[in-house]
Amino acid sequence: MRSVEANIDWRTNFFRCDGPGYETQRRLLSWSPVHSDTHSFHSPRLFGVIRFVKKRQLTGAAADLLYSAYLLVSAALKASASDTT
Repeated sequence: MRSVEANIDWRTNFFRCDGPGYETQRRLLSWSPVHSDTHSFHSPRLFGVIRFVKKRQLTGAAADLLYSAYLLVSAALKASASDTT
């Protein structure tokens, strides 16, 4: 696995199925809106874009948000790497 370089764009989406019960009773949430009758989250053309940039000093809410995104991407990369071994 190579490291992520500055000015690289990834198309992605983040999803969550929230609440008890069957899928029709749960809240379906996504970072980038999914506009379809089937609410399929498997539509890359609807994904948002994340651009990785050079590290800079951030503080407050911006730093917290960026760190949360870093943790999500790191976890996804680790899961992806373990799937290929």
